[in-house]
Amino acid sequence: MDTHRRILDVVRKQESISGGGIAAILGISRQAAHRHLVALLDLGRLVRSGRTRGALYRLPGRTGGKDSVLPDPFRRTYETRGLAEDRVFAEAALRLNLRAAVSTDAYRIGAYAFTEMLNNAIEHSGAPGCRVEMELRARDLHITVRDQGVGAFESIRKRFRLTEEADAVGELLKGKATSMPERHSGEGIFFTSKACDRFSLRSHGIEVAVDSVRHDTVVTLRPRIKGTRVEMSISRSSRRKLAEVFAEFAPEEFDFRFERSSVMVRLAARDYVSRSEARRLVARLEQFREVTLDFSGVTFIGQGFADEVFRVFAAAHPALILKRVNVLPAIDAVIRHVIDNSRRDELTKR
Repeated sequence: MDTHRRILDVVRKQESISGGGIAAILGISRQAAHRHLVALLDLGRLVRSGRTRGALYRLPGRTGGKDSVLPDPFRRTYETRGLAEDRVFAEAALRLNLRAAVSTDAYRIGAYAFTEMLNNAIEHSGAPGCRVEMELRARDLHITVRDQGVGAFESIRKRFRLTEEADAVGELLKGKATSMPERHSGEGIFFTSKACDRFSLRSHGIEVAVDSVRHDTVVTLRPRIKGTRVEMSISRSSRRKLAEVFAEFAPEEFDFRFERSSVMVRLAARDYVSRSEARRLVARLEQFREVTLDFSGVTFIGQGFADEVFRVFAAAHPALILKRVNVLPAIDAVIRHVIDNSRRDELTKR
């Protein structure tokens, strides 16, 4: 309707304006302006703050001053069968006027994260339905995807025949674990967790939280829930480039393939002793060409653990570049000892 377009143009120029102001500018009665404003509110094209004659109207997502107002969160429940994740995102983005409310980089990250995690719920959860939420907050864009299906960690546990769901956490964060290898690469959660400022995945009794601002990952035990809940936050003014996130782990020297990964060693424990623990840590890391083991928070490792990782596994996969960072001096001494032994063994064989 032409009057709707004219009203939106006025609000866009004024940023916030009363119903009486709109009526005066357009040369229509207050009653007519009110009818059109109510229709635009119902369509989600405008938001209102205040009441009666003091009410002000703004475009969704625009804020300013003490009277600033945020649009109502977008909340919908969908049947997963036949659901197209990109159309759901487009619906949510339109409802929140997202392009005007966040930076271009935040918009791109939001689109990627939302569609990746919703697609996981559609294709992996086995749930008949899922619920999505997208909310503009004062400083960030907050996204939630919730299903009541089989559970993310349980799905990975079954696929790789792991003993416990806790073992699936490390597999998921390495970056190539998927329960449907014929259709998915398993990279979605890895890159989403790196692109968002904050990312958490909670399933059954386990939650893994990744804070890309503080460069920290934490695994905690939580009260059990059914299925999976993913929450993501992105700064509305983010300047993080999605392309740079991909390039860090899929660099040009690797032909832009996802061949580089980083593993937080302490996710399962603070102290490591056995070779079994080592085997779980390095399982399937041979899929990469370069892996960085981050020892932040690890206080002790046994020689058997170090030998299994840095001699046995390294010797079995000589093409893999195995790096280590944030290693305490005492732990590094154990690692250097087994590496030196392996080199002496090689010299003896020659």
